[in-house]
Amino acid sequence: MTLAKTHGFTRWFAIVGLFFIAVIGLILRFWCAGDMFIFADEIHSLECCITRSFSWIITHFSESDACIPLTLYNKALLETVGLTELGMRLPSLIPGAMLVTGTIFVLWRIVSPVEAVLSAGIIAFSPYLVYIAREARPYSMVVLLFNGALMALFLWIGSRKRGFYLVVSAVCSSLCLYFHPVFAPSLAVIMACPLCLILFKDGYRDLWKQWLFSALLFLGLTVVLLGPSMSSFLEGLGQKGGAGTADLHTMKHGLLLILGLPGMIPFWIWPALGCAGALSLGRRYPWETACCLVILLFQTAVLFWIQPQLLEIPWVWLRYMVHLIPVFIVAIVCGLTGILKRIIVFSIPGRFSLAGAFTVVAFFLIYHQVSLHYRVDTHNRFNAHPMTSFLPDVQKMSEFKMIVPSFYTNVLDKLPPGDIVEIPLLFTFPLYGMYQNFHSRNVLTAPAGKGFDQDLFTKHPGVRFKTIVCSNMNKTVEPRYLIVHKKIKEELVGAYNVLRKNPLMEGQIGRMNSLFDDYLLDVLFGRGDIIPGLCGSQVKGVPIYEDLYVAVYQVNGVKP
Repeated sequence: MTLAKTHGFTRWFAIVGLFFIAVIGLILRFWCAGDMFIFADEIHSLECCITRSFSWIITHFSESDACIPLTLYNKALLETVGLTELGMRLPSLIPGAMLVTGTIFVLWRIVSPVEAVLSAGIIAFSPYLVYIAREARPYSMVVLLFNGALMALFLWIGSRKRGFYLVVSAVCSSLCLYFHPVFAPSLAVIMACPLCLILFKDGYRDLWKQWLFSALLFLGLTVVLLGPSMSSFLEGLGQKGGAGTADLHTMKHGLLLILGLPGMIPFWIWPALGCAGALSLGRRYPWETACCLVILLFQTAVLFWIQPQLLEIPWVWLRYMVHLIPVFIVAIVCGLTGILKRIIVFSIPGRFSLAGAFTVVAFFLIYHQVSLHYRVDTHNRFNAHPMTSFLPDVQKMSEFKMIVPSFYTNVLDKLPPGDIVEIPLLFTFPLYGMYQNFHSRNVLTAPAGKGFDQDLFTKHPGVRFKTIVCSNMNKTVEPRYLIVHKKIKEELVGAYNVLRKNPLMEGQIGRMNSLFDDYLLDVLFGRGDIIPGLCGSQVKGVPIYEDLYVAVYQVNGVKP
């Protein structure tokens, strides 16, 4: 019995519980979202919107994989009201919120109360899905658009006569493809599924005009949206295709990120529960389940065939499968509950089984919040990137403490309160966030040297970031400390090598060696060490502390 068909106490118990799941899920996504540092691939769209024109953005897939519609949005903010951390993340935050609430409405009608609560709770509280919604990248929008296209298709299958649903599916599919073409295999299956029903199932054969119209609409929108940039996309695909080396190790450690739990879940558990869930759902929704299975297999097969650059990194592989995570979560939940029903021979009243489901969801939330997997506290300015999902407590790691500059552990706590400005800008690894565990002060960053994009945010007056201190930003600062990391490259390599000794961290970052080789580090920060005297006018006078790795300067209420 689906949740929509239940009555009495069980129904209202589920409604109230799902309401709180939705509210908490929205809070996790929006809380302090505008206070997070620019990090990882967020820089790609910013680089394009600051250095390129509108016409160039429309006609090019950049080498750095910047999303065209998001870059156009950022460019529009930059040229009008100003570009801020919150503004650039709104196109991810809003779809993330819509996914949480929309999922609950869908689950309400298709699965049992226990399955609905467990599925909604995991989708709302999964650290990975929370992160996707807080990152200024296209994946949150892709998840919403793809699942919107999928649900519209399923509504058409159920209604048979409502061609409107195929139109919605076609529009969502085309927009999804525009946000990221890597999901083309899955979208191709969505567009082909109605044709299969028309050809092979009675009752659908007179609906071919509906499908033809939706297919032409999809092709027309795709040509309009992607046509101007298609040549650059094909050129980039030729350069990046075949450069990855993904394998079962990639899938195993990538799947761990969905739940974010510390134990190593045996790889066979995932397909076993998925198959059990497919059997359970297949009895209720056979064609819909078959469609999802084909999408999963086809997307996986095409990715392993093309092997895009860096696909061997687990979190890179998972983001190319991110659109299927909500459906996969529902499948494994249905598989698990189906197995438990067979194991437990006695009947459990609905209200008690529902209470058990809410308890599991509550512990899931509490564990991740206590483990700081959401990064919603005011003293943690780095987003919860998947590479740090299994980050151990660095304060308890003796080897890590040995490589932390002595200023953080022995000097800073004796100095008066004040913000910290870390120099140079750091996009590839949350080293400053790890150091923040030792001092819990508010942290900003500032550029230095001639490395990759160190001077990017000084190139346009429309930049309004509050986490970055640049000479062209008109802001007065409180007493603070400027920390120049003279040997930032050595610090990064040292931290990377220490963290790799943790088995779970090794699974996530072990294949990121290319991000820490000498060539790329020189690209990021320039050759040699960072020289404090060349870090801009804000670094002046005699340092209050200096050792081999850092030089610390004090600034009192001045404009940098």
